[in-house]
Amino acid sequence: MIMRINSSRSSLARARMIRSASRKAKAKALGKKTSSSTRTNITNRISNSTATTASRQLSLYEDVEKYAKALQTDVKNLAKYKETDSTSDEDKTTQDTATQQKEMVSYIKEFVTDYNELYSSLGDIGGTTNTMFQKQLKTFTTASLADLKTVGITMDTKGKLSIDTRTLEAAGVDKLQKVFAQSDSYASKVSEKCENIESCAKTTLKVLDRMYGTQNTYSKYGTNSYYYGSSGSWYNTRG
Repeated sequence: MIMRINSSRSSLARARMIRSASRKAKAKALGKKTSSSTRTNITNRISNSTATTASRQLSLYEDVEKYAKALQTDVKNLAKYKETDSTSDEDKTTQDTATQQKEMVSYIKEFVTDYNELYSSLGDIGGTTNTMFQKQLKTFTTASLADLKTVGITMDTKGKLSIDTRTLEAAGVDKLQKVFAQSDSYASKVSEKCENIESCAKTTLKVLDRMYGTQNTYSKYGTNSYYYGSSGSWYNTRG
């Protein structure tokens, strides 16, 4: 009887050992599978993150290029209303000043919209150079705040412009010309800086193309933009 009990106990112990070994083997195999799957997921996340970063950078620099160019166009349109010394008093009184004022107000509204978009895009990208461009634009605006206020334009704490439509639309042509149409006006200084910003953005897009491959993105103007690699730029890829 004692031998049978001992034999039964030995059989149970062996069975437990076999089951335990089996569980450990399954757990080890599952661990390897899970580890491999985790590594694959991490790799995929990194790859997707890199692709997202590249797409985001391209989009932001395209916006910088686009709005810098748009601001230059706005200023060129406003410069058409520049008052010259050759304009006689008779011409001034016979001009359709109401139409002129209305057209200038429209271009000024476009200028403010494009300025804010450019300012925001530079801030979104960040980096030394983009921050420098932001500060330069803000410096021009700060220096002209008094004149801008006379036509209903103010700057908030974040550096963006806002319009008091009533004041702007009531402003005389002479005030609008002083701020936005003269050769040494606030708008002309912003436009000159935008030439530099646009050029740098174009060069940076080419650098990004070399890093990420040829890109084909659909611009907000509804046209495809292609950027092909060229020589490097001092305009660093983060700004």
